[in-house]
This record gives sequence, C-alpha cells and structure tokens, in this order.
Amino acid sequence: MNLTALNRLRWTFLLLSPFMSILLPVIIDANWKNNHLQTICAVIAAIAWGTSFILILSVFLFKRTTVGTGLKKFIILLIPFSFILIFVISIGLKNSDPNDYIIYAGTYTLIISFILTLILHQEKTEMILPGLIISLIAGVLLSRLSFSVIGQLTVALSFGFSSIGYFIMSFKSFKDIRKNKRPGTILGFCYTGLVILNALFFIIFASWPPVFYTINDTIGVIIFLLTCLGLLIMMPFSEFTEWSVTFKKSLIRLVLIPIILFLLIFSSRFLLPENTFRKIYSRDLSKKEIVHFNMQDYQPYFGKD
Repeated sequence: MNLTALNRLRWTFLLLSPFMSILLPVIIDANWKNNHLQTICAVIAAIAWGTSFILILSVFLFKRTTVGTGLKKFIILLIPFSFILIFVISIGLKNSDPNDYIIYAGTYTLIISFILTLILHQEKTEMILPGLIISLIAGVLLSRLSFSVIGQLTVALSFGFSSIGYFIMSFKSFKDIRKNKRPGTILGFCYTGLVILNALFFIIFASWPPVFYTINDTIGVIIFLLTCLGLLIMMPFSEFTEWSVTFKKSLIRLVLIPIILFLLIFSSRFLLPENTFRKIYSRDLSKKEIVHFNMQDYQPYFGKD
C-alpha cells in the first residue's frame, strides 16, 4: 500500500474512532417504536465498533515505523486531553445524555490513544509502565476525595494499560531469551504473571462499585504467590551478578516494584476490615446517609384494621 494512502487511513480511523464509540450508546438510548429494528441496528453498531477497533490497530501495526512524527505527537497529546475532558465533564456538568456521550467518547479515545502509544513506542514501554503506578496512586487519591467515578476510572485504566504493557514486554522477552537465556526467562515469567494480575484488577475495578468479594481475589493471590515462588526459585541459579545493567533495571523497576505494590494491595485486602478497605478505594462506598432531626425513614403499614 502507498505510504501516503496508509497515513490517510491512519488519520481517518483515529479521528472517526470517538464517533464510532458513541454510535452504540446512542442507538440503545434512543426511543424506537420498533424494538426489533433497534436490536438489529444495535448489533450492527456493535460489529462496526469492533471492526473499527481492529482496523485502527491494524493500520498502526502495519509498517509501524512509517508512522509520522506529527501523528505520534498528536496521539500522545490525546491522552492528557481525553483525561482532562472526562474530568471536567464528570465534575463540572450535570448528568445528561450529551455529557454521557462525551464521557464515552473521551474514555474510548483515552484507551485507544494509550494503546497506540504503547504500539508506536514499544522500545520505551519500560519507561511508560512505571508511570502507570503514579496514575494508580492518583486514582486512589481521587477516589478518597469527591471524584469517586473519575478516581475508579483512573485506577481501572491504570491496571488495564499495565496489563497491555506487560503483554508487550512478555513478547519482547522471547528475543531476550535467545540472547540471554536466564534473565530473559525470569523476566518473561514474571511479566506473564503481572499480565494476569493487572488484568484481574482491571476486571475488579472496571465494575461499579468495585467487586471485592469475587473469585478474582483468590485467583489473584494464587497467581501472585506462584510468581513470587517462581522468582525465588529461579533467582539463585540466574547468575544475577553477571546480568547486564538493562536487565537489572528491568527486574527492579518492572518486576520487584509492581510485586511490592500487589503485596500491599493483597495485604490490605485480606488483613484490613472490609469497610476500611473499601474506604481506601472509594469514598462513595463509605458514605453514610445523613439523617437530619432524627427523622428516620419508615415503611408504611397497609395491614387490615
């Protein structure tokens, strides 16, 4: 394909993606007289949305190195722009269909722009992933303030993006195994465990309210313990002192720090009382209804005289 035509397709799919993301919600929310026709249109919109997502990833993965610098900068700028847009709409305006559609489009744009950033800057993934820990902490702080929705969204997206990033790193580790078998194997093993852990926590926090009493907790603990156990078993035989500086930094920044983070999360999850744990991640879940003048709600009695 001609490079000029390919770049045009990239710009077109990128600019159309926010509109494709709200097509399905608009059809679902609309008042249709014919329910069967509405269902058919909703299915078509869902297929179109999924197809556009696959296409936009395909045109950026195909000849990835030919993506222009201007387009790369534009995609990176979409990340803070989308986040600020979601934040402003969430706290500044009342709930309404138009505002909800803007939030849908902004969230989808934030997700797709970050995924494309990871695709286009695979060599810098190791630098991007530690930054997600900062956004995770920021999301928890926002949840403790008056921005529970945006806070939980930030936490969920941080885990989701981390899962995608570690998925990319796990694939890159196969090349490292060919060059340096022992460090490449250890890092690849740990990356795979962190992919699953981040994906599980994304599922937990992607629901509202966050689902804490689920099988995901048990699965997460098992994966966490297996990852730690495998790391402890392999490290004594890894000849760590002979590792290159790059592998040592990757082990510390991309494996040990996230493992400590998950250790703190699991410790607080199972050692702290449920109410205390919920208060850490969401203020809304800990709010109690204020009763003025001791006027408690009551259920009317409609019994027989």
